[in-house]
Amino acid sequence: MSIKKDILNKTRWVFILVFIIGLYLILSLVLLKVVSGKKYLDKAEENKNRRVSIPADRGNICAKDGRLLSCSLPMYHIRFDCTLASDTLFKNKVDSLAICLSKYLGENTSNYYSNLFKKERRKGNKYLKFTNKQLTYSELSDFKKFPIFRESRYRGGFIANKIGKRVQPFGNLASRTIGIVRETKFSGLEGQVGLEAAFERDLRGEKGLAIQRKMMGSWIPFESKSPKDGNDIISTIDVNFQDIAQESLEKQLRKFEAEAGVVILMEVKTGAIRAIANLGLSKDGNYYEDYNRAIGEANEYGSIFKLATMIAILEDGYVSPTDIIDTGNGRWKLYDRILTDAHRGGFGKLSVQEVFEKSSNVGFGKMINNNYKKHPKDFIERLYSMCLNKKLNISIHGEGKPRIKFPGDKDWYGTTLAWTSIGYEVQITPLQMLTLYNAVANNGVMVKPRFVEEIRSRNRVIKKMDTEIILPKLCSNKTLGIIQSMLVGVVERGTGIGIRSNDYKIAGKTGTALISEGKQGYSNKKYFGSFAGYFPADNPMYSCIVVIKNPNKKKGYYGSKVAAPLFRILSDEVYAQTYSLHKNKGVSNKKALIPFAVNKSRDLEELSDFFNFHYPRDIKDDSWIRVTSSKKYKFYKKKISKYIMPNLTGLTLKDAIYILENMGMKVSYTGVGKVFSQSIIAGAKVKKGMFVKIDLK
Repeated sequence: MSIKKDILNKTRWVFILVFIIGLYLILSLVLLKVVSGKKYLDKAEENKNRRVSIPADRGNICAKDGRLLSCSLPMYHIRFDCTLASDTLFKNKVDSLAICLSKYLGENTSNYYSNLFKKERRKGNKYLKFTNKQLTYSELSDFKKFPIFRESRYRGGFIANKIGKRVQPFGNLASRTIGIVRETKFSGLEGQVGLEAAFERDLRGEKGLAIQRKMMGSWIPFESKSPKDGNDIISTIDVNFQDIAQESLEKQLRKFEAEAGVVILMEVKTGAIRAIANLGLSKDGNYYEDYNRAIGEANEYGSIFKLATMIAILEDGYVSPTDIIDTGNGRWKLYDRILTDAHRGGFGKLSVQEVFEKSSNVGFGKMINNNYKKHPKDFIERLYSMCLNKKLNISIHGEGKPRIKFPGDKDWYGTTLAWTSIGYEVQITPLQMLTLYNAVANNGVMVKPRFVEEIRSRNRVIKKMDTEIILPKLCSNKTLGIIQSMLVGVVERGTGIGIRSNDYKIAGKTGTALISEGKQGYSNKKYFGSFAGYFPADNPMYSCIVVIKNPNKKKGYYGSKVAAPLFRILSDEVYAQTYSLHKNKGVSNKKALIPFAVNKSRDLEELSDFFNFHYPRDIKDDSWIRVTSSKKYKFYKKKISKYIMPNLTGLTLKDAIYILENMGMKVSYTGVGKVFSQSIIAGAKVKKGMFVKIDLK
């Protein structure tokens, strides 16, 4: 009886235990379904689906005529899934693949690749990086022909991930202003400096989104939102002018063995920057666009600042152009410092006009000190009224901050007033200085320099950059007229006479300044040579500044010698290529007289046979023929001078290029047919290396 009871008790406990376990399982299932069910279902859905961003194509940066300055090329990172190929395929073809890679890449031997792939296959590597090379599309096509790689993605294991690589088709041309792009981990290509950074939001576009679902071990896209490609930026840069500016700057830097240099060309009315070159000497002895000094390097550039000083004192009515200033022997002691003139022995007595034209430091120091010594704030506030103490707030980042000391500053001394008048103890960038000169050229209207004409989306203009006025009136019309005359006088009679032109008038100012370097001060005797101005002086279209940093003193360092000649080279080129400056001079470029004909007499002979007209058979085969007509055609030998621009109208492209390249000129063209117009008018003086654009119609 006791045994039966014992068995019954044990059975009862077993049933209770089973009941408890069952109840626990039921409660767990209920909790899983009701409380945690959504959480685990969502997690399962996440494992089944994934979101993948689709990069947008970055927009282009173009020159003002649409030529590409910066664009993205499709490039590919490549990887190898060593596990996907079948054993038979891998065993039979891996050595052949290794040989192909060794020959194509030239980085390692075929044995290296063969052993690497076998080793990584044993490890189960599904994403092997076997080269750092990024492939172009044509190179990728070649890779897809290699053994194993020629199989499909899921049979051969060849993986190609598309990326965008930023390139500048014109190389170093204005590269610092165009900007630098780097590939970042999360955002892809991203602008770091220049226009690339300034217009990052427009250029980068909007990423797309793809939702992929995992099916049979592979991710298959089933829903996507297309990316929106970036907008194109149409810059103000003129490729031809930029090429001239940069090439001429490099030649000048090499000639004077200088450390660095800047050239900026600005359109007077609009503030559009047509060329901006920044070259610095590297350790390898070559010059590169290493830093945008034109925008970022605020420094003391010397006598080109005297323009602001002269405007201030004329506007305040303290002097007139005919007043006499005694500059003595060119040395003037003020407290413990001596102000000197570059001209040994001094200039003696000069008119205010001559003080400016000859750039007398003593004359300027005396004028400003004598008239503002008791109230220096008036002079400094007059300079401030020209916005010389403010940034231009241009679109490109990194603009240097200007500084003109104010009475009461810790570093204001008794000599500061006089030294400020000649451009020392002043911090200003080349672009900020040029903006002042441009305002004088623009009849007193100061406009903001701009680097972009418009923003386009798929060739549709979505935003046009208008000219912005910084200061509607720089000074009175009376002062403006006097200062314009003084700037012309500098080139006609003063320190800039070496660049005087008989074809057009130049207005400008030379500058030479010692470079101050921190604690060393001016002890190292390094110089800035500069020239700023505009042309043609009687109808200004372009303003320009040239700064040469630390030229070899033995070869020359004055602005009149190292900077002004470069200004003239650029102004000559620009003047020759700007048709609107010649439309009222000489032969019209668009309605030219009957041109000379083909350059080979045998060509003319064939034409005469075909059209049944006679021409002199004694003309040599290499002669150029001038054709005129009234009732009859007349033929003359035509001599082509290497220094005078010929009339190209009516020529074929072949003949026009033949002539110009034999003259040593650089040629670009648009259109089809025969020459309809040329950028340099017939009869203009030209020289080797100049650019000419011809239009065909």
